[in-house]
Amino acid sequence: MKLFMMRLPLSYLVLLLAMWTILSCADKPHTENQIRINPDSLRFVLEQMLAEDQEVRKNYTRLEKAHGPHSAEILAISRQMQDTDLEHIEKLEEFILCYGFPKSTIYGRKGPLSAFFILQHASIEKQLLHYQHLAAATRTGDIPSDLFALFEDRVLMGLGKPQRYGSQIDCQQLRGTFRCALYPLADPDRVDSLRAVVGMGPLSEYLSRMGVQDPRF
Repeated sequence: MKLFMMRLPLSYLVLLLAMWTILSCADKPHTENQIRINPDSLRFVLEQMLAEDQEVRKNYTRLEKAHGPHSAEILAISRQMQDTDLEHIEKLEEFILCYGFPKSTIYGRKGPLSAFFILQHASIEKQLLHYQHLAAATRTGDIPSDLFALFEDRVLMGLGKPQRYGSQIDCQQLRGTFRCALYPLADPDRVDSLRAVVGMGPLSEYLSRMGVQDPRF
């Protein structure tokens, strides 16, 4: 066993150690855990999850372009993405329980960003449970306002309500054709002013980049 551990890359040893500390700290207060654990190992865990979250989605986009949205390759990567998302939300909730919501002052810029993307891709139940965490992180500047706007739209969409900022695209198969359209807006006349407040450009430009026709025109 000792020889096997010696052959593992250092990054994997750090990850294993950090995950063990996360899973064994739930009975202690946040401040004690933060003093007891080297933040660098926890930062590594957060950055690793962020990298995995983005990588599986890059692979999805690549495979969709190469094989189409209904291919066996897309089915396989979709399952992998779902498994990754479930694993990440479980780890993040353990992290929050032990150390609180990650702050950039302790874990660097990618720490809270990792939490954002994990929650952005979590179930609506988990999004609602941690909504205030992301709202607080936005107020402190750890989460950019435009990203929190994406999260708000995703939550509204998950609840079956119209979105505020026009960030969500709804794609469905209709009569054998895969079509994408803008998810309904709560206030179409004010959407561009709302987007401007959080640092987003005009909706028409965004939809043009996404290849979706703006239903207002």
